Amino acid sequence: MYAKFLVVLLLGLATAEGNNDSTVSSTRSTVSTIQPTSPTQKTTVTPDDFPVEILRKECFIARMGLRVKESGKFWTMKKHPSFTVACESNKTMVNITLEETSFVNLKFSSDKSNYYLNSIAFKKDQSSTEYIKNELKLFSTSFNKTFKCYNQPKIELKNKNLTVDLEFKEFKFEIFKGGQAKNFSSTVNECAADKKTSNIVPIVVGAVLTGMIVIVLIAYLIGRRNNKSGYESV
Repeated sequence: MYAKFLVVLLLGLATAEGNNDSTVSSTRSTVSTIQPTSPTQKTTVTPDDFPVEILRKECFIARMGLRVKESGKFWTMKKHPSFTVACESNKTMVNITLEETSFVNLKFSSDKSNYYLNSIAFKKDQSSTEYIKNELKLFSTSFNKTFKCYNQPKIELKNKNLTVDLEFKEFKFEIFKGGQAKNFSSTVNECAADKKTSNIVPIVVGAVLTGMIVIVLIAYLIGRRNNKSGYESV
């Protein structure tokens, strides 16, 4: 009887120990599956990161980026922007939607043989006041020729005592007189700022090449002199 009691007691202890081990094992397994969460990384976009897009409609084609800045706030032309073009005999109107409800109006005027940017206007929305700069004669070029200006300074638009800065990025455009816009022409006119940059490059390259030639010539003369001295000593 005592033997039977001892057997039952030992079996009970063994079962209890097994349950404890399984509980501990389960707890360890559960703890081991918890992974530390990594902090969410924010993608920061610098103000200089604004897209360059091709706009082609009616008589107008352009490749450009566009943004307006006021006291640290930016209104930027997004990718694949909404825009309209109105072509008339002596003027072309381009309306480009920026972010939110803001938009920019570009008015190109023409004389007998040339066209140019005559005015720029910016509005934060339809009901807001207008920032504008009139009586311009920027980017003048002849019809069916491409105009390019990658180094155009910012243009200040005014609304009474308030101002905003409008900036083009890699601005290239063309207006086709009496026809649909196709591809850019092979003949390109550059703005003065681009021409200045283009002139600096060959000057720098020429100066570098001249310096290299002088260095090689000096090294050659020194080497020749050393060889001559060696022959005389022999």
